Amino acid sequence: MFRLSVSVQRVTAGSGRRSSAQWNLPEGGERTERTSSMLPDRPGFITYVGPSMYPTLRALDLLNYRPYDARRGIRRGDVVLFRPPGEDRIVIHRVVAVTPRGICTHGDNNLSGDPYLLTGDAVLGRVYSAQRGRRKVTVHGGAVGECQGSVFRFRRRAVHLLGVVLRWPRGLLTGRSPVQIPFLRVVAFRRTGGTELHLFLAGRPIGHLPAGEKRWRIRWPFGLFVNEEALPRLISDKDQGIRP
Repeated sequence: MFRLSVSVQRVTAGSGRRSSAQWNLPEGGERTERTSSMLPDRPGFITYVGPSMYPTLRALDLLNYRPYDARRGIRRGDVVLFRPPGEDRIVIHRVVAVTPRGICTHGDNNLSGDPYLLTGDAVLGRVYSAQRGRRKVTVHGGAVGECQGSVFRFRRRAVHLLGVVLRWPRGLLTGRSPVQIPFLRVVAFRRTGGTELHLFLAGRPIGHLPAGEKRWRIRWPFGLFVNEEALPRLISDKDQGIRP
């Protein structure tokens, strides 16, 4: 059982940079950000929010993207912006295959690939760099990007497989086994963007759930043992406690 600690008002200083984008919250999809001025034939910036491309991209990275031109086509390994078929939202994933039937994409942190094929017209551009605070991070494409994406996806599958194998220890830590270890605690912090949840094991921070997101970020190797499904997802000011 989890108990709610006292909420602490905490304000963190940002970089001061803002974009003209507005939140787009599609039902059943990851949160992305869309700009009304984004055009397929112009470069620009977009703020990334979501866990599907971690660790290549991280929440609130300011991405620099450019449209493709006639000199260079879409390649395997490129991180691209696109609109899924029949949807009015923007997704940022990596290209894993370019076939005559269409373009296949996959998030670096997802277990499975996207369930659709893209046409060239659906791709708005390629991500070249990410501004992360004061640091500029290059987002590789082509052969280098393909190699990096393969490593990240393999690691994600390996962690998932180990989590399945270690199901009993996970149940031990999350209260799903007969023996319970009351060392886990969830603390709620109020931030400007909403309530953020932090997970502590015997006083040590091991993970957090950013405001507005659905997936916990558990530090290695604790993610092998802690079952995310048993952790709370959302808390409001009206709640008196955390319900898993």
